[in-house]
Amino acid sequence: MSGKAQLAFAGTVDAGATQGQSGTLLLDPKNLTVVSGGTAVLAGNPATLDFGSTPSADATVDTAAITSVTNTGTAVVLQANNDLTVNSIITTSPNGGVPKGGALTFQAGRSIVVNSAIYSADGDVTFKFNDTAAQSANRDAGSAVFNNTGSVDAGSGKVTITNGGLDASSTLSTGKISSAQLDVTHVGTATGGVDLGELFVTGALNVTSNGRDITGNTRSIVNRNVATFNAGSGNITLNNSNSDYSVVSAIGNNVSVRDQNAVQLGVSTVAGNLSVATSGAVGSTGIVTVAGTTTINAASGGFGAAPSDVTLTNNNNFQGTLNVATDNGSVNVRDVNALALGSITGANVTLAAGGNITQSGVYTATGYSNITTTNGGTVVLDNAGNDFGSYLQVNTAGSATFVDKNDLMFGTGASTVAGNLSVTAAGNISQYNNEYNSAP
Repeated sequence: MSGKAQLAFAGTVDAGATQGQSGTLLLDPKNLTVVSGGTAVLAGNPATLDFGSTPSADATVDTAAITSVTNTGTAVVLQANNDLTVNSIITTSPNGGVPKGGALTFQAGRSIVVNSAIYSADGDVTFKFNDTAAQSANRDAGSAVFNNTGSVDAGSGKVTITNGGLDASSTLSTGKISSAQLDVTHVGTATGGVDLGELFVTGALNVTSNGRDITGNTRSIVNRNVATFNAGSGNITLNNSNSDYSVVSAIGNNVSVRDQNAVQLGVSTVAGNLSVATSGAVGSTGIVTVAGTTTINAASGGFGAAPSDVTLTNNNNFQGTLNVATDNGSVNVRDVNALALGSITGANVTLAAGGNITQSGVYTATGYSNITTTNGGTVVLDNAGNDFGSYLQVNTAGSATFVDKNDLMFGTGASTVAGNLSVTAAGNISQYNNEYNSAP
């Protein structure tokens, strides 16, 4: 439906289909505002028009008119060559026998602003701002924005937010969203980032910013599946202490993640520094590659009394300094190349590297230590403040140097040093030997 100068829609359309796919109602003025109340009435079959049908008309559409269509399971597409604004609540309540609400699609040549709530009754909700399909001649100059100060609840449906890239300068603020899947795509390389609001996503969460920063600090993000963040050369900062992820995969420059419970790292490539802070364990489902410094703090808490273990045993590549601290958990880290340790604190500490293991900080294990290198890698852990715990086991094809501020005891398990072994301790140096007990 279109109008040459002004357009208001407050009628009803039933494009449902007892068999096959439901139809679509499409509105497409220059500027479109969703409000309560309207004057024009449209009845009968739907009119489907594109951006070019109304090059300069402004319109208002009644929310009741929208939901009278989506209640039948029929999709509604709202297009504006310039700006699209939602100022009144849209609540879909499917008619009897209709399994879910009709999909809602909002498209604008410049900006989309959501100032009220949208409830889709499990129907998909799609937003595309800065849309290249719009007529640029009827798009006002200025930066594009997507800003949601209301809320979007798609239930078991999918929410998609896309910057179409018509203008290079744009910002994207998701606001509050609840859905089974959320896809956010911000194209272009100019100014403007992605700000994630309060999110509850039961399925996949995918955020791509194409070199722009991704932030999620002011509101909690809860994801029960895999959250994938791809900022390219941009930074990823997800530091809200109430956020709760299952698996996080990240591609970016500097990456910072905070989780109120345990978290697993998926396949991640970090060009700068990686920081992970949790109140629970930190694990991994994929390879983690970090060019800069890696800092992992796993505090106790989260899911009850479970230990805050740090277990990163894939073919990882920590190219910079690795710092790990746990309150009550063990540390188990594998690196396919050399491993440069900063500060390491854990119960049992197990390290495996495909090259040298060195340190610039203090190593503290309250349980035991198990250290392995391959490819001729050496071990040099000579900080005077080190404490390797109750037992130490080492296997290296190179030389090994250890300094312990207390006693140092080798476990009953075989320790093999192909090169020279140097051990310095402030107390006794011994090997565990008890016929009734065993040690690592």
